[in-house]
Amino acid sequence: PHQTAGGQHPYFFTQCHAINARSLVPCQDTPAAKVTYTACIRVKTPLKALMSALAVPESAVSGGIGKRRPSTLASGSHAFFFEEKIPICTYLIALAVGDLVSADIGPRSSVWCEPGVVKAAAEEFVGTENFLAAAESLVGEYRWERYDLLILPPSFPHGGMENPCLTFVTPTLVVGDRSMAHVIAHEIAHSWFGNLLSIGNWEDVWLSEGFTVFLERKIIERVYGMDTKEMHSSSGRKELLLYIERTGKDHNITRLVPDLTADEDPDALFSTVAYEKGCLFLDYLEEKVGGRGVFEPFLKDYTQEYAMKTVSSAVFRQYFEKRFGYIDGLDFDNCLKSPGLPFELANNTTPRLIIPALKVQQQITDYALAGKGELSEEDIAGWSVEQILFLLSALLASQTSASLLLDANTTRELDRIYRFSSLKNGTCVNLWQLICISAGDSSVLDPVVEVLRNNGRLRYVRPLYKSLYMSSIGRELALDTYEASKRFYHPLTAKFVAMDLNLGI
Repeated sequence: PHQTAGGQHPYFFTQCHAINARSLVPCQDTPAAKVTYTACIRVKTPLKALMSALAVPESAVSGGIGKRRPSTLASGSHAFFFEEKIPICTYLIALAVGDLVSADIGPRSSVWCEPGVVKAAAEEFVGTENFLAAAESLVGEYRWERYDLLILPPSFPHGGMENPCLTFVTPTLVVGDRSMAHVIAHEIAHSWFGNLLSIGNWEDVWLSEGFTVFLERKIIERVYGMDTKEMHSSSGRKELLLYIERTGKDHNITRLVPDLTADEDPDALFSTVAYEKGCLFLDYLEEKVGGRGVFEPFLKDYTQEYAMKTVSSAVFRQYFEKRFGYIDGLDFDNCLKSPGLPFELANNTTPRLIIPALKVQQQITDYALAGKGELSEEDIAGWSVEQILFLLSALLASQTSASLLLDANTTRELDRIYRFSSLKNGTCVNLWQLICISAGDSSVLDPVVEVLRNNGRLRYVRPLYKSLYMSSIGRELALDTYEASKRFYHPLTAKFVAMDLNLGI
């Protein structure tokens, strides 16, 4: 209970990705082995059970499908029945049990969460149907019938998990202004790539994650517009280039299809390479064949051709070449197997919305170097979250590389002007806190500790702990906070943070 928002009832959830389904059920725990399943889960009242499957009324356990509803077994207990008729990879088997309530957010979607969160969550994700409709227009019918969201407790270590019928979501997306709702577009895109079209080997993970990001960006374009889509693409490209620079442009794990016989941690495959380099390769192919008017029909046909089947890089290449034949200048093998970035878009212009962010970044740089200058809250008035994220990411990158060294006085003045610490978006606040820690600004320590004690998302807590531990103001605070908070964390979070803090666990 201490890991939940309510703090009163126990909570159980699984995380089978990538090879943990074997700890839940006896199975061949590889994406090549796709399964259907039925389940009966018995729980005590008032707890409810949910799974990555459609719920079945007790009266129709082997027949038709109905809405999730409990069947009374005995005083104080209920049974829930589920059936997944579409073959899925074993890592997509999922179960959650807790004090859960739901609210409808669309004709085929509900949001499930603890009672104290449901109203805010329903308002946050009310646009889910728009994402689903946009995806269907691009890749065909959504075949899973239900698309529900489960908001996990604050200790949930991941951003999201694309379990069929029931996406698991971090509560850090519930921020009150829908600025993080676009993350659902990524999980929805997995309903086709990864879930419906599955890979047979983890070396081809780009076929799941790269295609998903590619579809996610097209969904974002249709829902929010081209400017927002270009901001996401630009940020993704920047993240990819930084990763390649830090990892080494000749490193095996920067290949789209890496060598799995190499002596390195297989978990390293789940990096920005699979996501962003995979997406960039599809952008490159789209450009090569003549643009979206040509590529999008191909993508839809490919999706329908291999729905409920297993694909590989070789299968995709064969289907692509059958459709388009020889294309001058396209070396498929080189693109898939070379490290670094062996291909590049011909049209790689700076997105329109980035230009103001670059201007303010330069103004802040001049202010920091000269100790004076004209900065105003009007500089960022009317900006989108994507623009603020770009600015903060750029400032943090400059601070990390020592090309710009902000001090505590400067960060406090910037916060007075721009109020970065008051933003609702958790990713923006996380970036700002990292900047302040690097600058030695002790005024940020109390808010950082508040985040670390009440949030278990790896994307947020690991960078904060690392930054504190390496800073001049927070090493002992990092160790003390971890010791006080480790019972709250998911075991995965506790393990990784302990490693980051050199605790030898």
